[in-house]
Amino acid sequence: MNYVIFFVSALIMSYLVTPTVMRFAVVVGAMDIPSDERRMHSRPIPLLGGLSIAIGFLTSLLLWLILYWLEIVAFNLDERQLIGLIFGMLIILATGIVDDIRSLSPKSRLALQVIAALVIALAEAKIEFISNPFSESGILYIPPVLSIVITVIWIVGITNAVNLIDGLDGLAAGVSFVSAVSLFIISIIRQDYTTAALLAAFGGSILGFLPRNFHPAKVFMGSCGAYFLGFVIAVISLTGSIKAYTAISLVLPILILGLPIFDTLFAIIRRLIKRKPVALSDRGHIHHRLVDAGFSHLQSVLLLIGISILLGITSILITDKKALPSILVIGITVVSVAGLLIYISNRERIMNFFRKTEKTEEDTDDE
Repeated sequence: MNYVIFFVSALIMSYLVTPTVMRFAVVVGAMDIPSDERRMHSRPIPLLGGLSIAIGFLTSLLLWLILYWLEIVAFNLDERQLIGLIFGMLIILATGIVDDIRSLSPKSRLALQVIAALVIALAEAKIEFISNPFSESGILYIPPVLSIVITVIWIVGITNAVNLIDGLDGLAAGVSFVSAVSLFIISIIRQDYTTAALLAAFGGSILGFLPRNFHPAKVFMGSCGAYFLGFVIAVISLTGSIKAYTAISLVLPILILGLPIFDTLFAIIRRLIKRKPVALSDRGHIHHRLVDAGFSHLQSVLLLIGISILLGITSILITDKKALPSILVIGITVVSVAGLLIYISNRERIMNFFRKTEKTEEDTDDE
């Protein structure tokens, strides 16, 4: 019942506040005006929709703290981690809001993201150990300074990964919702009820925003929404039982977030090969390629959300399972999904290659 209360309260608040956020975006001039080939819409759309998600989540969190103060519910999150989470969210949210209104430079965005991530790391929510099968304890502890660096890279990386897939109506929100549900179920399996409650509130805030963000979108989440979603998912994956000792446990958040991570790595490699700045936007992301391959806007979103669901189910099935079977399942899933995405997004090029090959063979036979 506690999960239902936190989920529903976040959902209702997020849904009800969205129209007000839309009007506020128009007033302050936070509008996404289609001006290049990357844009998938034909008319100006209000940004700042991520404010609705943040307000829904923070409202549910406040309700939780009030019930905890009244000794109605439990709250096992470390006080330092809670303060770090709140301050980090406010910093990342402010960064996104300013970026939606004034468009910050890549260096300014990165600097503010690093500051928000440092707040989390200094609040003791960080990657402190990894699996080491060659030691007696099976654990390799990371030196404090290196731990902070790795944590900052993880948080900033996931924050930007979610932002990069925010190119189609409802895609980033849909993938984030699937990630929240997957992590919620894993937390329940491991009896980590505090993390599960956080994820229930987070999932509810996303779902309350989705009706107006799904195709055809009436509002975009903007940078404030994409940064907020990525940041919260990255931070929650560093708390509670989700952050566990085994190698497989460390892989679970990576697997759940496989789609944005794959797209980000693919974008970095693509831009390095073309000798272009890594921060330069282009139309080579997975969702762009699907649309260019002939899929409709809605089909592309549903396909990618479906892949996220598959990755989420895989992560749930291997939770607390032995290493070898889990590694095999992960390997088969990752290779299959990567192969499917590469084939679908490059289907026309692959078909043209085989056509040219067949034509060359026919010309050789004629000679």
